[in-house]
Amino acid sequence: MMRKASFKLSWYCKGEKSDRHKHDVVSFEKGNITTAERSSKQISLKWESPPQTVLMLTKPNSTSVKILCSEIVRWLKEQKNLTIFVEPRVKSELLTESPYYSFVQTWLDDKDVQTLHTKIDLIVTLGGDGTVLWVCDGLILSTTSGSTAYSLAAGGSMVHPQVPGILFTPICPHSLSFRPLILPEYVMLRVVVPFNSRSQAWVSFDGKDRKQLAPGDALVCSMAPWPVPTACQVDSTSDFLRSIHDGLHWNLRKTQAFDGPRDP
Repeated sequence: MMRKASFKLSWYCKGEKSDRHKHDVVSFEKGNITTAERSSKQISLKWESPPQTVLMLTKPNSTSVKILCSEIVRWLKEQKNLTIFVEPRVKSELLTESPYYSFVQTWLDDKDVQTLHTKIDLIVTLGGDGTVLWVCDGLILSTTSGSTAYSLAAGGSMVHPQVPGILFTPICPHSLSFRPLILPEYVMLRVVVPFNSRSQAWVSFDGKDRKQLAPGDALVCSMAPWPVPTACQVDSTSDFLRSIHDGLHWNLRKTQAFDGPRDP
């Protein structure tokens, strides 16, 4: 039976290795990753033994992706001598191109798919837009402390205030593919008004100090290095859940009147 490659996960902080290592508990036998800790730090993956099996997933109906896929499959086989799995559709396309790709493996049915994770060490995906362009009526950038305000009304997720991050929530997006995001706290966002924009844009800071942005102007946003300390009556989680319960009537439903036939 094929044995999966072993690896180690280490906590990193902003891309730099900290003095104190924290490692996930990894089961090399089954390849399951479990940990008793949670952290907002970045995680670095280090292979302790070379990966042996790669799964290639590609975007369908793309000529450029087909060409790139065949090149990568050839390189992985000839240079790294890896076992390569692809989707049935992709294998058919590769064999149509050349019988050289007969070494590529795939799956036959759902039963094979259910056991695929026991064989695969690494997944490579090809495709995507590359450049993301979004159209909407507005955009909300917020800390997680503001997740239950305007961001929630615009369809954003509720986030515990102790989760470090930046909320990226569109207001009435034109594209159905534009969904709310929760980004790491260390990222720097740059929102630019296109030069071919039909009009100017406006930016306000918590509803105040409204400024106009002309085409070509940009707003750069990052997490401030100075946090605002807050006091809790019990603890942060209890206070957070209680405020949702009291302010939003979370998980509450008004008792409904009986509308069936009544006994005489």
